[in-house]
Amino acid sequence: MVKIFAAAGPPPLGAPRWRHFPLVEAALFQAGWFACVLGAAHQLFWLGPVVAGAVLLIHLACMHQPRSELRVAGFALMTGVLADSLLGQLGLLRCAPFADAVSPPWMAVLWPLFGISLRTYIRWLQRRLVLAALLGAIAGPLSYWAGVRIGVLQLPAGTLTGLAAISVEWLIATPLLAWFAGWAGRPDAAATAEVSRA
Repeated sequence: MVKIFAAAGPPPLGAPRWRHFPLVEAALFQAGWFACVLGAAHQLFWLGPVVAGAVLLIHLACMHQPRSELRVAGFALMTGVLADSLLGQLGLLRCAPFADAVSPPWMAVLWPLFGISLRTYIRWLQRRLVLAALLGAIAGPLSYWAGVRIGVLQLPAGTLTGLAAISVEWLIATPLLAWFAGWAGRPDAAATAEVSRA
């Protein structure tokens, strides 16, 4: 690991310990997504959180700034639960197994998985917030629609209305999370966190 960064000096903020880790994490994210969605489809609601937790632990072990990664994961979790629960309260989204408007654990843990991916294999979105918004507005509804087709999500207000609301959700959430992922790794952000703990 010393050899990887020997020529360039200290590792850049937010850099993984292993230079090929972003490719591995892309595969781990997909594994986490399938565990959450397919687990819920087969009534194995515990499977997604367990696999997502394992992916997060692997991520923390392979990154140089685990505290920054935890901040990003925590912010993504909070943002996602609030956003999905708001859609539920408005009658636009329903997640198995809950009939009410609360985002279930298997759905909630997908957000920190996405958050940490913004620190590795899609970190380039940190500097392209407009592109992040556009991609989020497209990819977000597609991902949720896959959940609808599998049977773990419902759109009570209708398909078009529900997908439009999800598109707006991710239009806002994706650049917000991308910005925070970049901010959390800056030296001034780390210093601010240290001062707040002191």
